[in-house]
Amino acid sequence: MRRSGQQHNRRIVVTGIGLVTPLGLNAKETFRGVVEGRSGLVPLHKAPFFLPGYIADDKRIPTASKASMLQQLVAAMPGRVVGAVIEDTEYDYYYDMESKDSVGKRRRLQFAPTPHEPRGFRFCARAVEEALQDALLLHPSAVAASPGSALIGIDDPTRVGVNIGMGIPSLSDVTDVAAHLTHSLVSASSSAAGQQQPHPADASTSSRVHYSKINPFFVPKILGNMAAGVTAIKYNCQGFISSSVAACATGAHCIGESFLVMREGDAASRSGDAAAFAQFLQQQRRGDATSTTPATTTPEKAGVVDVMICGATEACITPVSVGGFSRMRALSTRRNDPTAADGGEGPATASRPFDVSRDGFVMSEGAGILILEEYAHAHRRIQSYMDAAPAAARALFDGKTPEDFMYGEVKGFGVSSDAHHVAAPHPDGRGAETCLRACLRSAGLLQDPQHPSALYVKGDGGGAAGEGAFSRFRVGYVNAHATGTIGDEIEMGAIRRVLGSSPQGEGGAGGGRVVVSSTKGSLGHLLGAAGSVEAAVALLAMKENVAPPTANLKDPCLSAESQRDDNILLNAEATALSPETCDGVISTSFGFGGINTALLFSRIGSTSSAQPGDGKETN
Repeated sequence: MRRSGQQHNRRIVVTGIGLVTPLGLNAKETFRGVVEGRSGLVPLHKAPFFLPGYIADDKRIPTASKASMLQQLVAAMPGRVVGAVIEDTEYDYYYDMESKDSVGKRRRLQFAPTPHEPRGFRFCARAVEEALQDALLLHPSAVAASPGSALIGIDDPTRVGVNIGMGIPSLSDVTDVAAHLTHSLVSASSSAAGQQQPHPADASTSSRVHYSKINPFFVPKILGNMAAGVTAIKYNCQGFISSSVAACATGAHCIGESFLVMREGDAASRSGDAAAFAQFLQQQRRGDATSTTPATTTPEKAGVVDVMICGATEACITPVSVGGFSRMRALSTRRNDPTAADGGEGPATASRPFDVSRDGFVMSEGAGILILEEYAHAHRRIQSYMDAAPAAARALFDGKTPEDFMYGEVKGFGVSSDAHHVAAPHPDGRGAETCLRACLRSAGLLQDPQHPSALYVKGDGGGAAGEGAFSRFRVGYVNAHATGTIGDEIEMGAIRRVLGSSPQGEGGAGGGRVVVSSTKGSLGHLLGAAGSVEAAVALLAMKENVAPPTANLKDPCLSAESQRDDNILLNAEATALSPETCDGVISTSFGFGGINTALLFSRIGSTSSAQPGDGKETN
């Protein structure tokens, strides 16, 4: 039987963040951009990778012809605005090319065993590297570490896991292979009919239609789990590995699944049977003179892993995907004019979450990676890192504790299904509301039946209130999924019902107002990576005590009930947060197929249940 008090005593914290977005190639630039309300959206013709690779790489096609083809493709799309990642040549992550590091040495960047990696792999590599460095798990000079390189402070690689997903695999590789084969087939047929060949330089027709036209690494390049696989290979992560796929909730789902795996662990660890069995063996062997087994047996560590590299990456701005979403009438189409003045109706203003003038989402790309770590493990590891720092770097850690290097604690994860439609949310928002409430329950937060929006958390005996006392828990910020579509108002209704003011007028979510914003106004919709990027933004908002605005919000599309709810603030400007009114933040992510997810992060110490060395952790 599971022992009481053993179920959720592992605290999971976030020790590293890595981001690649249209606003920047790191977390700092991205967060600064969203707080300032800047736009990372550009006209589609400024995304040169939109031209299919089989055309762009064909040296027989003149440059002018390629430019003309790109213009034709762009003109054929109803929605001609995207959130494109511009890869800085100073930090080139095309792995088959050489680049210079900060001291001018030539080096070759390699990550996966395949040439010409998909853009999504490159985004993932950069975000993972930044997150590991941010978590003090990877030395800043270890950029070009070889596959299988050890992480700092990790003695057992089986205790490190990876969960990185993709909403949509590399469509550009799929279309390139299909185009090569079909073009060869057409060329061969034209030759047989005596027609002129598109490319006279081609060799005999017998060699054109053949499977050898396919890159040997084509299959690995399009597998949804390969970003996780190559990450595990590079950093020698031998523990739990997964690649959750949940459409536009993929990134959030990867984080949530990682959290559950780390918190729950295995049955023997949860129940305490592993430690008890180790003691049993010791007692047995003390009386066995012939035993060669050491008298001290290390108890099995709690949980499955101590560290998880998790999140998602996405890079599917291609003619196929843009055309497909256009056919669904999901993309914004009213603000394509690149000549429109700033602040008017140009591409920079195309993404308008929560605004009455919204007309669809803007497709974007990038990656978001979090490092999740068991609290006691992180505390010991970071303290050891600080103690071992050379004298020249010691000043960086003066006056700091390991908690200063933690962004927050993962407290809850909720999932639900609309069970309604493949692409549209339930009109009542029942799925969004269900997943929000599930997230609160997962975090151990309790609701007053007469005032459902007032949240409480049970004390652990460490504070003045004592064991069993209850205190208010204030959700100060929600980074909403809102994409600039019909679902925005539906989502706001769900947020209001769960976190808004109660009918009696008592302040919701613990007594303080809840700031709500969607950073898709600045970033666009990163599809599968949206959830992990926005979870990172929510954590940074809590850490820096500032909630980013909803860019391009001028006329909110709120229902009458939401407009009357003084506890919900839909912000169009950056809004200050405070530890006194914000104990935690929530990030919501929804996806096609009706999947809804919500993640809750709290400040370190807001709901502490264990401290380093108090005996509650068994690892």
